[in-house]
Amino acid sequence: MGRTLLYIDIIPNHPVQLRKIAGVRRYATLRRWEVVCVPRRELSPNGIRALLARQPGLAGVVVEGSGRSTAYPPRLFGRVPVSYIEYPAEETAGRAANVSVDDGAIADTAFRELSLGKPAAFAVLGHKNLHLWSSLRVKAFRDRCARAGADCIVFPVVPRESQEGYEARLAAWLATLPLHTAVFAAGDSAGVSASRVARNACRHIPKDMTLCSTCDIPEVCENAPTPITSIHLDFERMGWLAAKALGKTENASVGPLFVARRQSTAGHGRREPWILHAVDVIRAEACGGLSIDGLISRLGRDGFAVSRRNFDRRFREAMGHTANEEILSVRLAAATELLLNSRVPVMAVCDFCGFGTHAAFDAAFRKRYGMSPGAWRAKNSN
Repeated sequence: MGRTLLYIDIIPNHPVQLRKIAGVRRYATLRRWEVVCVPRRELSPNGIRALLARQPGLAGVVVEGSGRSTAYPPRLFGRVPVSYIEYPAEETAGRAANVSVDDGAIADTAFRELSLGKPAAFAVLGHKNLHLWSSLRVKAFRDRCARAGADCIVFPVVPRESQEGYEARLAAWLATLPLHTAVFAAGDSAGVSASRVARNACRHIPKDMTLCSTCDIPEVCENAPTPITSIHLDFERMGWLAAKALGKTENASVGPLFVARRQSTAGHGRREPWILHAVDVIRAEACGGLSIDGLISRLGRDGFAVSRRNFDRRFREAMGHTANEEILSVRLAAATELLLNSRVPVMAVCDFCGFGTHAAFDAAFRKRYGMSPGAWRAKNSN
């Protein structure tokens, strides 16, 4: 194998592409390969052949497939090892490895998150362009709703529609949805559009409508008119697996890592202002050792006096789970981020995330993820 690996991307410097490239580079570093990124817009199929001819002895080529407009089938690369990320499966089957997102797992995660507030209805919208990944996620969520016996209202896609036309239709569509509808957006950009036009549809997020998207690009989700809860996808691991699979034909899929909860699902569409405030406090302070009694005292200081009995009952009614479960979810989400993205020892993760003892941390982690924190880190950091 040579010392250069080519990564053919779509949108240079896009946050999702950068995550995938980071994974490719992480694997390439182990093999002492250099990674060279080639923007797809500069390459026709003939351009691919010319590029390969100029660089004999390549370690391989990783091809980004999401949003593609030109086909790059395995035969185009001859004897050069090739693998794909989010490419149409039928075009690579038996000829090259293809790493994809587990759309079923995304749909399960989105349905579970949006179900917490017991919504009146479910709805789903895709990207304004007819991307394959968007269509697959819309279908997976619709199927998940059907398995649960719930109807799902689908926003229709119009080919080659302008952004202005898309958002005008979206506002009109949102206005027709029942109050307290839970909306799943196949990608963050669709979620931002929904957040932007909700006011035109006379829908307040999260009081009248909750919203969850996919990808979790912080600079996109956090700067939306209402910050958007999003399912964090492990794009870096996709890049790692694609580089590792060069020359093989086995496919792989990557599921969600965690849900990055933001204001668009705070209170899950209910109208109790103190509950929305309680959720904000939990998400900001859970890892600091926040207790229920401390939370209730904080609410009183902030002008939301509520008894312990009413707090427990009304929080569960509004959220679909207890405040203790919300605190635990925030702590576990923070723990997975530290385990994945740092070298902090497991014992220190326990302390940083607000667990009283290592035994409590280990038991909670095993119950949620089916393995110990150390085993989860080893599995997800390969």
